Amino acid sequence: DGEEVVKLSVGAASLLARPDGSPIAQGDSVLITMRVVDPALLLVEFLPSGLQFNPQQPAEMEMEYGEGNDDYNEDGRHDSTDTTIEATLGIWKQEQLGQPFVRLTSKLLQSTRSCDTRITSFTRYALAY
Repeated sequence: DGEEVVKLSVGAASLLARPDGSPIAQGDSVLITMRVVDPALLLVEFLPSGLQFNPQQPAEMEMEYGEGNDDYNEDGRHDSTDTTIEATLGIWKQEQLGQPFVRLTSKLLQSTRSCDTRITSFTRYALAY
């Protein structure tokens, strides 16, 4: 299997509010943690959950899906169905456990085997189709 990587970029003006809604002042810092919920599914959770980013300057997240198994439907072969599935990959978020995942506007870059999106809050994210 290949190596999957998740990258997060937070600009100087991106932090907006703590999970309790209190504003984050210029120069304040926030401890950010990423927890891999399921590496096989490329499911990650960013903490503190509910941290808010400025919608005018959101944080950016990139998920690389590496050089792993190209048999996305797990039927034992790589064929046109898998190519079609790869073309539909996107980043999804789940606000609370038990709630459905919602597809985010994301950009798939098959040449680098990655997908990126802009995020305005911390929660659970997955790369899926």
